[in-house]
Amino acid sequence: GQEMRRKAQLHWKVPIMPTFRDPALRIAVVTICAYPPGHPLVLPKLTPSNRDAYTSRHGYTLRMHLEPPVLGAHGLGLQHAKLATGLAYL
Repeated sequence: GQEMRRKAQLHWKVPIMPTFRDPALRIAVVTICAYPPGHPLVLPKLTPSNRDAYTSRHGYTLRMHLEPPVLGAHGLGLQHAKLATGLAYL
């Protein structure tokens, strides 16, 4: 409640255009699209092209993993491995 009001007030005091991009920022999208073969969802076919289009449009770097993450995540469950993979890029 109070935090949301503070952010809303700040937005009116310092408006920032939605199209603003700071070229000094380095932004990457780290994503994992690791589904087992024959998975019934269409996500493995759609996600890579969607992520590529999004990052290209905004000038971001894409780090997509098409296999289960292992970066710093040996022995961790998939949800914790996602966190470890993201941390590996920081």
